[in-house]
Amino acid sequence: MHDAAGNPLFQQLVDQLQHAFHTVYRDPIGAPQLGTSSLRLHLPLAEAIRNGHSDRAVALMNEIIGLVAEETRIGVGELSHE
Repeated sequence: MHDAAGNPLFQQLVDQLQHAFHTVYRDPIGAPQLGTSSLRLHLPLAEAIRNGHSDRAVALMNEIIGLVAEETRIGVGELSHE
């Protein structure tokens, strides 16, 4: 799309956004392991969704969010003490 626009500023903006998103995804808040504690729950979540077990899927999603939120709080806390 940015190539078709023929606008070099648009290309530059897209490139910068892609770099920023990649950096945040790869190493959020300076914690490359962020979210890994929840990985064990992803397959059971997918299975619950596939099997139509919405209550189980909601419970697993809440657990995943809780784990990642706690890791984020710890990571942000460590950053604020540097």
